[in-house]
Amino acid sequence: MVKTLKIKQTESSPEVIFNQKKNIFKIRGRSIQENPIPFYDTIYEWFKKYSISPNPKTDLVVDMDYINSTSTRKIVKLFKQLEDLQKDNFEITIVWMYQNEDVMMFKKGKEFQKTFKINFEIKSH
Repeated sequence: MVKTLKIKQTESSPEVIFNQKKNIFKIRGRSIQENPIPFYDTIYEWFKKYSISPNPKTDLVVDMDYINSTSTRKIVKLFKQLEDLQKDNFEITIVWMYQNEDVMMFKKGKEFQKTFKINFEIKSH
């Protein structure tokens, strides 16, 4: 089992909680870092270790207020990691959350849904 990953939310980066034991995988907030590479590299490394012995079912909840273009590219890489896990016959779902009135984040979720061959739910709150 992989050690839990917790990253506190800042003004420019989202909160991250990945807890394999409790089967909780959440990213919440906004991602507007000028250089998101170090932030997302931590996430990729955690998922790389998790992929060695993942839970049978993984639901990643992504609840973002805003994602800039450089962070979007990093999220794409994370979704590709999850897509690879699904190819290994693990049940993977991405739950894309957006605010009711936030058309931009709804559309971004729809783009991701079309791009990846993965269970992808879009929910408003």
